[in-house]
Amino acid sequence: MCRQAVLTFRVEREINHHDGVYFAVVVAVIGFGSSAALGSAYDIAVTGTMVLTTIMAFYVMRYRWNFPLWRCGSITVIFLSIETFFLASNVLKIHEGGWYTLVIASTGSQHHTPSLTS
Repeated sequence: MCRQAVLTFRVEREINHHDGVYFAVVVAVIGFGSSAALGSAYDIAVTGTMVLTTIMAFYVMRYRWNFPLWRCGSITVIFLSIETFFLASNVLKIHEGGWYTLVIASTGSQHHTPSLTS
């Protein structure tokens, strides 16, 4: 009996979570008003993620895998030189709807990040 109650609670909580996500997506789509504005937000999110992933990969290569600095730096510079152009071109889209991505990113960035060296 207790196990069934716990299972029911988990299922209901999961459904409520999905309903909340669904509601947020519907509000975002209606709020943007056009697929071009939604695309601008998506573009900034993708290119920003690419740049941050490359920077994090540098730290993993250098401090976790102990690669030489010249190797980590050269690989990172190659990727960042391409990704920075993409990000710079998408910065022009901030006023078209890209601001939404920046707002979401700024509100969700308060979580604790574990150290790479632990």
